[in-house]
Amino acid sequence: MPRVWEKIRAGIQALLTAEQDEGKRAVVRQAMDIGRRYVQSRQYGQATSPELAARFLAADEQVLGPIRGLLGLGEARSVSSAAAPLPPDVAAFFAGLGMTILDVYGMTETTGAFTANTPAEFKLGTVGRPIAGMEVKIAADGEILVRGPLTTPGYHGRPDLTAALIDASGWLHTGTSERSTRTGSYR
Repeated sequence: MPRVWEKIRAGIQALLTAEQDEGKRAVVRQAMDIGRRYVQSRQYGQATSPELAARFLAADEQVLGPIRGLLGLGEARSVSSAAAPLPPDVAAFFAGLGMTILDVYGMTETTGAFTANTPAEFKLGTVGRPIAGMEVKIAADGEILVRGPLTTPGYHGRPDLTAALIDASGWLHTGTSERSTRTGSYR
């Protein structure tokens, strides 16, 4: 959940602020700048230059990896966030540590996530692309609609609630606006 990532960030920031040695703080800031640029360069449709990749490997080995290790995330291959949009500043902070937090979007009525970023295809600030077999569209009023094999057939014994949730064309109405959750067109 984004709130958990926010709390972890606050703890790290408190530790960094408490560091008395300005030289050490500068090294961490520089490493985090490299980490952020590296993660951003790996987004869908972008390419990492060999120079940035080399700078990231050095920063990761000397500074970023040990910080992630202190958090218990040193071995993490993939981390995600759901339940609410991840604030861009939080995603950027963890990108600075060389971590890509993969946002996903779903709800109980869609059996969990129906869109997701993946380690191979992600774009910060989005919830990714629809999962295979799922269709997503934006209604005229901006509401996100979804249809596919993961959606519920309806509420048991509640045809009135089912009719309000799923329209005649089979689109499940999420009640969420595209403005509050950005699905990933990756444009």
